[in-house]
Amino acid sequence: MNVFLDMKNLLGDLDNLFAFLLERKATYFQLIWCFSCVLLVILCLIESFLNKIYGTKLIDETILLKILLSIETCSTIDTLQLLQEYPQYINCPAGEFQYTPFLLSCYHGNTHLVKYMLRMNADLKTKTRRGETPFYLAVANLINKPLSVDASCIRELFYAGCDVNAPNVSGCTPLHLAAYFGHKPLTKWLLEKGADKNVHPSPAVVASIKGYLEVAHLISNWDDRRRRMITSE
Repeated sequence: MNVFLDMKNLLGDLDNLFAFLLERKATYFQLIWCFSCVLLVILCLIESFLNKIYGTKLIDETILLKILLSIETCSTIDTLQLLQEYPQYINCPAGEFQYTPFLLSCYHGNTHLVKYMLRMNADLKTKTRRGETPFYLAVANLINKPLSVDASCIRELFYAGCDVNAPNVSGCTPLHLAAYFGHKPLTKWLLEKGADKNVHPSPAVVASIKGYLEVAHLISNWDDRRRRMITSE
């Protein structure tokens, strides 16, 4: 690559430069100053190399936190403007739980931001420190808003290729969440999309223990092969 060629040429010039300085009996401080300048050039070449390989610049924590704060405050337009200027920050984790801008957008169920980031190569396999996937976070958001009927965020993530069965570090899957909170429409949708009802602990048992008997019955009688509930007919 051109970066390696530049580095090779630089090292060759460096040999000539030091030979020249030694021949002229340069002082110790002149040699140190010369070496510092060369080191700075090398660092610039390395950064250029990383930019070409990863399509990104070194991360500025201040900018990353500004993007995350914008998402937290639901400032969608401001967030989009920031991401247009700094697209390389979409998959950068921050904080104790390692939320990326993409994960945080999923957590808030912000479909506009999620769709934009998916077009900008958001990482579907990224997780928080607790093992929560983008899909898991979007499901949690929908459950936290019992009066909401907007499931567009989880639909976007599902059709983008998210795994509906990916658990967190405790082994809890999205179906476990829906069963635990008795969210029948979400439970049915997850089953239709291939959620595994046979994981441990049983989502049906979880729903039953919490008193959501209709949800428990739905899960127990679900026919995975036909993706429908088994009836007595």
